[in-house]
Amino acid sequence: MRSLASLPVAAATPAAASLMQVTDESHAADTQLLALADEYVVAEWHYLDLLIAVDQMSEHREAPPEVLKIRPRDLELGRKPEQNAEFWASPCDIMQWRPARLAEWRMEKKETDDRLELVQWKIEPSEELCERGAEIVAAFDEWNSRKPRGYTKAKRKMKRALRVAEQLEEQILNTPAKTLEGLKAKIRCAEAWSGGKINSIDGCAADMILSIIEDIEDMGAVGAS
Repeated sequence: MRSLASLPVAAATPAAASLMQVTDESHAADTQLLALADEYVVAEWHYLDLLIAVDQMSEHREAPPEVLKIRPRDLELGRKPEQNAEFWASPCDIMQWRPARLAEWRMEKKETDDRLELVQWKIEPSEELCERGAEIVAAFDEWNSRKPRGYTKAKRKMKRALRVAEQLEEQILNTPAKTLEGLKAKIRCAEAWSGGKINSIDGCAADMILSIIEDIEDMGAVGAS
């Protein structure tokens, strides 16, 4: 098998120079990628911190009004009990109180040896149920629209941080890795998006994996040429 060392000196020198040039260019290309990856990791962690802060603010807002709590009479009117027994964790199954859900649909089936009839009809809600539904919907919407102090500002900051991270992610995906360090940098980005450890292959993690595969295939093509 021929090797660089087995070539005549006159032939080997240009080849060695060419190889060194390719290596330098590869490292130069990955220098940009490594810098982008470092920026992305910082940006992604900043976004995740803000996301957690916004979630915590949402969880610690004022308690929902008592009017949302299901009453015995509500059950008599055909409403369902809450799936979550903890009122403050799940104040109201609001969808069953919206006007479109107050009406009841019933179906009757008649079947003979050669005929099947299905009859469906709508039962309009009582005035009492409509009034109770309107009371709950109004109270829920008013309570749900109120946010803790500083929530709107915090959410704006979170969205700006997300845009920065997404822009860096796009740049990284469009920057081919030329060395092992470049591939590792993309893995670090996938880990940062996953919160430190890749538990599922989706979102940014999936995009980075596909990008890494393409980069490896390109490396293999360059090595074979």
